Amino acid sequence: MSVRLIVVLSLLNISCTAVFNSNDANLSLALSKYNDFAYFVEMEDPISVSSQGKLSKSSLDFTYSCYYDQILDDSVSTTTSCNDLDNFFFNSTSGDFSWSPDSTQSGDYEFKVLISTEIKGKTETKEKVFKAYIKQVPSFSLGIDSIYETGDSTPRIMFDDFLNTGDSVEVFKNSSCTEKVASQNISTPADYRNLESIELPEGKYQFYIKATVNGVSLPCIDTKLTHNYKTPKSTVKIFSTDGAFAALKTDGSVVTWGDSSEGGDSSEVDLSSNVLTIFSTDEAFAARKTDGSVVTWGNSSSGGDSSGVDVSSNVQTIFSTGSAFAALKTDGSVVAWGSTIFGGDSSGVDVSSNVQTIFTTDRAFAALKTDGSVVTWGNSSSGGDSSGVDVSSNVQTIFSADRAFAALKTDGSVVTWGRSSFGGDSSGVDISSNVQTIFSTENAFAALKTDGSVVTWGSAFSGGDSSGVDVSSNVQTIFSTENAFAALKTDGSVVTWGSAFSGGDSSGVDVSSNVQIIFSTSRAFAALKTDGSVVTWGDAFSGGDSSSVDVSSNVQTIFSTSRAFAALKTDGSVVTWGSGSSGGDSSGVDLSSDVTKIIALGSIFLAFKSNKKVIIWGEFSSEFKNTMSFKNHFTGLIEKVYQNDDTIFILKKDNSLYSIGTFRSIAPDLRGAN
Repeated sequence: MSVRLIVVLSLLNISCTAVFNSNDANLSLALSKYNDFAYFVEMEDPISVSSQGKLSKSSLDFTYSCYYDQILDDSVSTTTSCNDLDNFFFNSTSGDFSWSPDSTQSGDYEFKVLISTEIKGKTETKEKVFKAYIKQVPSFSLGIDSIYETGDSTPRIMFDDFLNTGDSVEVFKNSSCTEKVASQNISTPADYRNLESIELPEGKYQFYIKATVNGVSLPCIDTKLTHNYKTPKSTVKIFSTDGAFAALKTDGSVVTWGDSSEGGDSSEVDLSSNVLTIFSTDEAFAARKTDGSVVTWGNSSSGGDSSGVDVSSNVQTIFSTGSAFAALKTDGSVVAWGSTIFGGDSSGVDVSSNVQTIFTTDRAFAALKTDGSVVTWGNSSSGGDSSGVDVSSNVQTIFSADRAFAALKTDGSVVTWGRSSFGGDSSGVDISSNVQTIFSTENAFAALKTDGSVVTWGSAFSGGDSSGVDVSSNVQTIFSTENAFAALKTDGSVVTWGSAFSGGDSSGVDVSSNVQIIFSTSRAFAALKTDGSVVTWGDAFSGGDSSSVDVSSNVQTIFSTSRAFAALKTDGSVVTWGSGSSGGDSSGVDLSSDVTKIIALGSIFLAFKSNKKVIIWGEFSSEFKNTMSFKNHFTGLIEKVYQNDDTIFILKKDNSLYSIGTFRSIAPDLRGAN
């Protein structure tokens, strides 16, 4: 396959007339041409490091030697010569090397170069250890899935998992990589296919990426992915609080209904035009308009009243806790409003400039600035007070549990704050270096290190104590329920800890090998093996017991609601288990064949069949079956499905809106919407 070379590497050009003042300076300069690099993209050309003959031997005679291994620990033994690598050539006279790795040699390498010289009978040696990241070019594709098809104009760019957890990627729509349309920090394997772009106007675009792999920044790379965007005819989008809905039409107007105290009544604000998108807390909405202004409505104490702050212009995006909003502006400043104890008052911190993004717990905000510093506000016991830790610089990203934050720094160290017993206090574990990424349950954290080991802290009930299992090495990634973790190792085995009721005890099933990926409900795990079989454990009512169904073979993938699983098999059939009211009982519908796709939403499943029919079952299945106009399926094309705690809405392509649940009788007629 035709390939080209992109190497992140700077070579030191040394003048032929350079005068070395000391032997040590000579050695240091000779070694300075070796730098960390990333070998990225398919290629025919070799990696080449050369001094171009400019390290003159007129002053001293140098002797070079080179060794390697594939363990990134800043230490390489002298037992394996670089020339033992296929297609690798190292010149022991000049120190130059070239390498054309093939597809079997992808991976991380560590090289040690020794340079020696002799003066007055005394041999002096200096060494440098540097890393090489050999990555094959990913296969890029565009996700023409329900997100784009339903009119959001927000395509998903998908690619193979050439990135590791802890890496990051940015997607651009121009060849100089200046017009960004998406970005993602890779925290879990799911992130590889969760790169959603911002809205794009109609037009033809070609995408480019920049990525950071193992701390090495890759240059701007052409994905060779081109796509034409056209605004779909039907683009009504629906947003919700706990008790109300807001429908955004393509003409920029908004219609609301439901509990008036929770955003169902928007008569006091202007939503007649120019609305771009809508955000929500538990009981209030915030609409961002095309001119960068924001209007709010709903419960004033939950963010429905923004009159105390300036959101009249330049708002870029909005973040929320349960009862407060924080608006990030284009100039990097932030304004917050809503309940003070939920983060609605940011007057005590400096968020006047340079804010890059914001993270949240249930009652606090944490703003990451462009200089790597963090400022926090909101409920102190939920992470609103970070004064006890050093987050003044070098913070790379932030993770959160319900009541605590964990900040991963560029040097691989982690600092934590918030409610100490729920993950805010990590003093009992060593996370001073080499942390790659962090996972969380409701009240505990698990840090995966670069050597494959895991350290945990927080509530022992929620997985904060992993002392009973071996996670000292070879952990590939981690999955979680509300109160338990499951670590998938490189050999395909799984270890679990935390609340046994939530999946923390897997001793009753065989997960010693061949596990490919793990799925979870709120209190149970399901492991899909390489042979297509599935094993489950945890709360039986939440999907931990699959003995009533046949998942011994041919399972393609698994979907989950809060308390039930649905397994899609290679023959297009589906089997379900877990709580019947959450979709675990599908006996009333026909899922024996032709299922092409499943969507899990709240407490219901939707199965899309090849004949365009859609089967729905779950929490409101009884009402659904008794509604004659539905007849257990739709023959019309579904646009989207929405749900809050009380109601499901099904929006069809003609913009007709059907509802099941509390607000069924008052769903507005959106047919004919622009």
